[in-house]
Amino acid sequence: MMKKLVLSALTAIISISGAAAFAKDEKPAKQPILRQFSREEFMVMNLNRGNDSSGAHISESLKQVRIMVKDLDRSLRQIQQVDREFAKSKGKPDDHFLNPAIDKLQQALKSAQQLSQDLESSREELKDNIQQALINAQ
Repeated sequence: MMKKLVLSALTAIISISGAAAFAKDEKPAKQPILRQFSREEFMVMNLNRGNDSSGAHISESLKQVRIMVKDLDRSLRQIQQVDREFAKSKGKPDDHFLNPAIDKLQQALKSAQQLSQDLESSREELKDNIQQALINAQ
């Protein structure tokens, strides 16, 4: 057991010293020239970073709108189902007593879906515009 520990320690020392000797013979790689960004370039880069950035606000809004779309869809289905059952219970299965509310809810659902699509495309557009602005500024 002790021999194994000594042997493994010697092997590690030899491999480290061999790697160090190899590293001394090589020429050091040139360090890339780091470019200093201006304050305005940092402002553009930070539009999509951090908790209080425009990108974060758009993402949070998109999350809330998706929840709203889901909730409106559930509400619409529930009202439609209750309307059918209520009409059947009154002996008038073809009547729709809650139709004005259903129509308004359908309009709201379409608006929320459109808003979701608009937010999604604006988030992607922001990402692309940030990249293009930084590339074109060089």
